Amino acid sequence: MAYDVILSGKITGDDEYRQKFAKAYAGVRARRPGVRVWNPATLPDDREYRWYVRTCLDVIMNEAAPGCVLRLLPGWNRSLGAVAEWAVARCLGIKTEFGE
Repeated sequence: MAYDVILSGKITGDDEYRQKFAKAYAGVRARRPGVRVWNPATLPDDREYRWYVRTCLDVIMNEAAPGCVLRLLPGWNRSLGAVAEWAVARCLGIKTEFGE
């Protein structure tokens, strides 16, 4: 599936990440009805960190639709995984935006 918006932000060490990502997801869908949104907070919570990083980077590298946007949630820069996602998106020419 190709995604129009990919959410990225701090998950590890944030007990409220599911609520933050759900709010961001709802906000994107309200502003852009019909877009396909990747929400990493819906991934199972029983995997190793490396699996999550690999999965999220795979989505950015292989499942970003033309014109896709990487939406960086507040605090993204305090997450090594989100910083890696931002760097890969920049390398691939994927637009980034900031917000909830």
